[in-house]
Amino acid sequence: MLFGRCLCYGLFGEFTIDDANKFLPLVYNLCHELGVVVCPAIITSNLNTVYDTADGKTIKEICDLIVADGGEILSHSGKFIKADSTKQDYIDVFRTPKQTLESLGYTVRGIITAGGTNYLFNG
Repeated sequence: MLFGRCLCYGLFGEFTIDDANKFLPLVYNLCHELGVVVCPAIITSNLNTVYDTADGKTIKEICDLIVADGGEILSHSGKFIKADSTKQDYIDVFRTPKQTLESLGYTVRGIITAGGTNYLFNG
């Protein structure tokens, strides 16, 4: 999922990327070149991943470049909250990923949750 907001004539542009998957390096490179801020939602288990599109950089290294460009790192667990979720499920979705990112030095002010329409009932 990709969200975008842009004011015309280069005044302001920002993209928020869900999952920070294999497309993050490509989106970062393009946005960096254009001066557009990137705000990826990071699944923390992907931080050490190097995709073949990443020029040898880990997702963590790309996140550091994004922050240097003025971007914000958002927390994302990739785990669904369901109708029968436990307290531990909520901790796994909301607290743990945010704490992991903050322990790496990121200021996390946003959380992206997994789901969509009827997400409470997605297995």
